[in-house]
Amino acid sequence: MRERYYLKKIRRGKGIIYHYRLNKESGIVDEDETFYHTTGRSSKPKAREYVEDLIAKRKAQDASRGPVPLRRYSSGYFLWDNCPYIRRQHAKGKPFSEAHAKTRRGHLVNYILPKFGDISLQEINSVAVENWLIGLPLSNGTKNAILYTLGIILREAKREKVIEYNPVSDAERMADRYWQRDTFTLEEIQKLFPADEAELLKIWLKPKWAIMHYLMLTTGIRCGEVGALLWEHIAWDFHGIVIAQAIKANNTIGPTKSGDRRAVILPKRTENLLRWWYENTPFKELDDLVFFGQSAGQHLNPKTISRKIGPAMARAKILLGNRWLTAHSLRHTYNTRLEKLIPETILQYMIGHKSRAMTERYLHVTPEERLQELQETRKQLEVWN
Repeated sequence: MRERYYLKKIRRGKGIIYHYRLNKESGIVDEDETFYHTTGRSSKPKAREYVEDLIAKRKAQDASRGPVPLRRYSSGYFLWDNCPYIRRQHAKGKPFSEAHAKTRRGHLVNYILPKFGDISLQEINSVAVENWLIGLPLSNGTKNAILYTLGIILREAKREKVIEYNPVSDAERMADRYWQRDTFTLEEIQKLFPADEAELLKIWLKPKWAIMHYLMLTTGIRCGEVGALLWEHIAWDFHGIVIAQAIKANNTIGPTKSGDRRAVILPKRTENLLRWWYENTPFKELDDLVFFGQSAGQHLNPKTISRKIGPAMARAKILLGNRWLTAHSLRHTYNTRLEKLIPETILQYMIGHKSRAMTERYLHVTPEERLQELQETRKQLEVWN
């Protein structure tokens, strides 16, 4: 029969101290059964007495505590104005946005509680959770996000001593499967953005949508970034733009995805289209949005921006087949077409995908200063016609 615990002698200075490791036969669970804890005792009999007493006390605590349903314990979790966990993250200087809280709360209310809400924290187990996730009609990425949300709650319950261990600490994630967006061919780019202005308007119906999406194609900026662009961000003298902010998931304007400002060079046709738009737009103040909604200060919804490309592709007679082409594919196309034309570090800087080393390399360099250094690359960007 397997022992309830193991004792191990570990030398401390000139003496020894006995350490213990619990087994499942003890009736209580140690999250890491390979880890030894100190008894503080140098005598083996006293060490055994210490561990036996510890097991008895922890069993008594479990018995007196009683079952705690997940629904009751998690009632305030991820509520933006009423969640101690979120307040603690902010106090520690860690990011946790309102949109992030809304997503986690959605996982809890829509998926986790309907299945496990009335089950006690102690009775939830990894196999049951994994089997449940496998049966959900969701992507593996979403399933992993739901598992992480549940893990947050159970880790906090363990830290608060509501439960002795996290019952899903060894739950296995779903395989990461990414549905890779496709890129536009040069022929498709020419169909979407014909050089003739009349033909261009037939595809996009309004100049705003044509210029906005051409800007996304030829600079690699995201939907949220182009929607938050101000005229003060257009550096005409340096033939570039500064990406300083973006429309966030909660439909407010805030920092970019990386939190950094960056600069991007404008190809000649893109700059000419922007100049034409500036001359014809009713809103020209520096703090006006380049691509506005109902007024100069009202931004567009990123979903509105992303939905414009589908009808435009249909009017341009672009056949999708089994390809996945979206507004974000313009960014993928930018990265793919310029990959071998300009230095990797410059491309990664302009598209906003920087490693830690590159972040440190560009530290304290403003986007305006970077635009001056990027002038030599401008000719190499004329690949869109």
